[in-house]
Amino acid sequence: MLIDLHVHSTYSDGTKSVDEILNIMKGKNIRLFSITDHDNLKAQKEAINLAMKNGLNYIPGVEISCKFSGGTMDILGYNIDCDMEDLNEFLNKLVEHRNKRNVLIIRKLNELGLDINMEEVINESGGTVIGRPHISRALLRKGYVKSIQDAFEMYIGKGKIAYVSKNKHEPEEVIFHIKKAGGIAVLAHPLSLNLEYGSLERKVGELVDAGLQGIEVFYKAYSDEEQEKLLAIAKKFHLLVTGGSDYHGDNKPDIEPGTEIQEEFLKDFLEELSLQRLLSQS
Repeated sequence: MLIDLHVHSTYSDGTKSVDEILNIMKGKNIRLFSITDHDNLKAQKEAINLAMKNGLNYIPGVEISCKFSGGTMDILGYNIDCDMEDLNEFLNKLVEHRNKRNVLIIRKLNELGLDINMEEVINESGGTVIGRPHISRALLRKGYVKSIQDAFEMYIGKGKIAYVSKNKHEPEEVIFHIKKAGGIAVLAHPLSLNLEYGSLERKVGELVDAGLQGIEVFYKAYSDEEQEKLLAIAKKFHLLVTGGSDYHGDNKPDIEPGTEIQEEFLKDFLEELSLQRLLSQS
């Protein structure tokens, strides 16, 4: 079954609008998808309405960064109540900090002699939620770097000279807010934790104790061998299995939307969402 449960729009660090994403999903005959923008739900109502009008299967989603030393830990929330006040307040605080962080990054770049300003960065974002990819695009447009990747490696990536750390919450708190909003909490791209297999398994066990319900086994960049190891972890902890491309449009041009997953691995997740009807259509 061709699905994609990990997609970013212009409401975070993707370059495609919600409407463009829906057209892509429809054109590729992707059977189920979710826009999972970072730390905000701004795409959701538009996506839900457009999906209904076009007869597409859509799940509301979000991706939230967590405190974790060493690697990167993100938790995906699926099928959340987008009107839940507590979750929206929690996310709004993250966006407020993101905005302050952008100002500090631009200030550091200015101190290094790079002439960019917030207006230019806002233009790159289309006026939506702003992040480092938009700063990198402004640097690229002005000729300070040769690619978006260059901007991260030279200036704004973790540990680089213009980097400012992001405000993050403990994974237990993130999972709590997702579940309180009626959602399903799933560990995104688990190998980004940069842990060897045994340590990763133990960390997943800790997250399960905190309420984690699923794991993104079929992340598009992972090899068959890596997916098999993650499937073993999912089986050990009775976790729901998901997958996605982490599509960002032109910000990650080597990644195309859509991830092929065998029905047997998606069955429990679809049943949790009352979407069993999709199983007989593939």
